[in-house]
Amino acid sequence: MTDLNELTLAEARDRLHARDISARELTEAAIAAMEAARPLNAFITETPDRALEMADYEAARAEQARRREAGDTRLLGIGFSSYVEMCGLAPSQVLASLNYGAGGWDAATVRMLPTGQAEVVTGSSPHGQGHVTSWSQIAADTLGIGFDDVTVLHGDTQVAPHGMNTYGSRSLAVGGVAVHYACGRVVDKA
Repeated sequence: MTDLNELTLAEARDRLHARDISARELTEAAIAAMEAARPLNAFITETPDRALEMADYEAARAEQARRREAGDTRLLGIGFSSYVEMCGLAPSQVLASLNYGAGGWDAATVRMLPTGQAEVVTGSSPHGQGHVTSWSQIAADTLGIGFDDVTVLHGDTQVAPHGMNTYGSRSLAVGGVAVHYACGRVVDKA
């Protein structure tokens, strides 16, 4: 039998649908893979404990109990929240296995101007995260020009008609790679 950890998501899905493997076997293989990656998962298990320590959770619980026992009308509630977000959504086997229609790609165009400056057009949009600075740095480094010699255009479908906008922390991970590749093509043509 094939090592289940060697299967792509699409292969695992197909074998599961064909009943070549059971959901239990697939789950056990996934758990074994996670156990093998324990050093990577330390963040997931140690961070909540560290957060409780930093918040002095035990002292807050003691104060909560003290108020209840004293009949205090001002009670103390304690709440925590966390979430996991899919980030950097890009073309991958995962998206292919999910039949994700949009593809996960992003677009960038780079124009060299007669002044020696570059104009970068990106399909992604910054929303205050500093992406224009990052895209400018990527272009400047790749093209070998000054950072101030790069202009980034975005957020207007008349200027940048292609792209997936910004969501899931993908503007730099995917949009930045598109800028890098577009600049690389310019360098290759020079």
